[in-house]
Amino acid sequence: MHVLVTRPEPGASETRRALEAGGHRVTVAPVMVIAFDPAAAIDLDGVSALVATSRNGLRALAARPVLAAASRLPLFAVGPGTARAASELGFSDIIEGAGTGEALARAIAERFAPHDGVLLHLAGEDKAYDLAGDLRARGYSVRAPVLYRTDPIPALPAEVDRLIRTGAVDAVIVMSPRTADVFATLVTQCGLAAAARGLTYLCLSRGVAAKLAVLGNPTCRIAERPTHEALMALVAGNEA
Repeated sequence: MHVLVTRPEPGASETRRALEAGGHRVTVAPVMVIAFDPAAAIDLDGVSALVATSRNGLRALAARPVLAAASRLPLFAVGPGTARAASELGFSDIIEGAGTGEALARAIAERFAPHDGVLLHLAGEDKAYDLAGDLRARGYSVRAPVLYRTDPIPALPAEVDRLIRTGAVDAVIVMSPRTADVFATLVTQCGLAAAARGLTYLCLSRGVAAKLAVLGNPTCRIAERPTHEALMALVAGNEA
């Protein structure tokens, strides 16, 4: 199966390796680029625990002198991939969520009381779920500095245009609502909406699939859980 991977790097290369190990042909074509903001302050004063809803937040932290101090604090990770990345950075007290912002908010509420101290969310500019808003509504004090943003590419790469136009792609992996939105916009701009409608989309969540409906309700298959592992299992199931 020829699979198009749309997620940003460096995650796209991780997905490529997993797909190629399964015998698939892979084209990596990120539709967004991660841009980190080195000027964004990470203030640990009064912070009792950290929250990471993506590995990009941890990558932003990894480049900062405060990493050593931060790694001594408890960290709430949205799912297994983010938890592994935190462990690789030296965190040892890691509480792993079930893969969504809503589930992470519940996990925090079960393990950490509002009076326990300030939570620091390692956040990006675009959020699939307003975790900080959810937690503040529960009475928590939350800092959420914007450490990175995801910038859409201006146009679909010529090679991807050709692959979709000629029907050479079998499936497209889409891992976030923003990615889905950008992909749909790009294929529409170059007159490929009809061709793109005929592809199968392997989506991390229902929220991702919902953003692809603008293409004319294409075939979307949704991972059982919002994790990279579940998405790879979805690829294997789609091939079968």
